[in-house]
Amino acid sequence: MSFALAIARATIIEAIGSRLGAIALVFAACVCGLAIFAGELALTETREVRATLAAAALRAGTVFLLIAFVVSSMVREYQDQIVAVTIAHAAPRGAYVIGKLAGYSAVAWLIALLAGAALFVFDPSVAALLWTVSLALELTIVAAASLFCVLTLAQFVAAFAAVAAFYLLGRSLAAIEIIATSSGDAASAADRFLASGITVVSWLMPRLDAMTRSSWLTDPGVTAAVLGPVLAQSAVYVVLLAAAALFDFSREQL
Repeated sequence: MSFALAIARATIIEAIGSRLGAIALVFAACVCGLAIFAGELALTETREVRATLAAAALRAGTVFLLIAFVVSSMVREYQDQIVAVTIAHAAPRGAYVIGKLAGYSAVAWLIALLAGAALFVFDPSVAALLWTVSLALELTIVAAASLFCVLTLAQFVAAFAAVAAFYLLGRSLAAIEIIATSSGDAASAADRFLASGITVVSWLMPRLDAMTRSSWLTDPGVTAAVLGPVLAQSAVYVVLLAAAALFDFSREQL
């Protein structure tokens, strides 16, 4: 446990040293400026326009910022032989993976808090708080997926592309499923087979489209109940991705 905590602490220090927080702050400031400009163009519902635009941009930006940090951090450790040296000193591989995941998850929550603070400028409400917590849980899934992909592929471009594809698929799977099943009884056998395959994939993938929704900010009836499915999915998929990363890393020859 002490080794895992040391790895997590070193990961957080690395994030601070790489100016990740400063980059996130600059990005949040740019989003705020864009949202203010868009609000000036809106004829009505200025607050809603600013809040929803800022939420969508902050969500997309923080996701890909976290992916870039996790993948680049792990690839650098492979290239500098830090992973090999760590494991060569009889350090438990499971503790290394858990420590890395804990560190990256802490970074994810810090980024989410920065994004939430920027959103509060336009919508200081309970809905914005729920959005922030949901973003933190969503980013935790992204951190776990990034760690798994980079431990499996060990190259920046391949790992980044794999995580980005995972995230985009999770975000758009509901729309893809609707399109695939829209033909109904008139669909051919090939279309039905494809629709069945998409349905199976939708059972396996996290429903990221149901997380951190911008529509929460314009819904006066939104409550903390929206976090229930988000929390459940986050717990399940983080555990699964961590187990997959640990299994793959335990078989790796360093």
